[in-house]
Amino acid sequence: MTVLVDFEKLEELAKEYVESKKRKGESEATNASLKLIDQISSTDFAFPLKKEAIESNGTTTYVYINNNTYPNLIEFVAQILHLTIPIMINNAKFGPGEIIVNKDKEKEAKQDLLSSVKELQKLISGKRNKLFEI
Repeated sequence: MTVLVDFEKLEELAKEYVESKKRKGESEATNASLKLIDQISSTDFAFPLKKEAIESNGTTTYVYINNNTYPNLIEFVAQILHLTIPIMINNAKFGPGEIIVNKDKEKEAKQDLLSSVKELQKLISGKRNKLFEI
């Protein structure tokens, strides 16, 4: 699976967002969030997941390539959508180290994962215009 969005850069940008929110640097946070929203909303966006998934107890777990975690990116998504971590979208729970789909068959889980990612992208994209309302 080719990942066209650089998740290392996304994580750095999300870290910049989280840190600027803590410092109350609203314009910095807005700039970072717009860049993040554009990347996440991109047609090239796909989570960098290992090919092998783990099926267990009615769920399928996907782990990020190289066992990476993306705590700042997940924090950004949670903040912008006003959700808690893990972020529940449809049948998928997005966390900093893994994505868990509530399906025990990988083929069904893969379809649910794709659907959940598309829904996540729609929700994130919808927040873009809200950033300019104030």
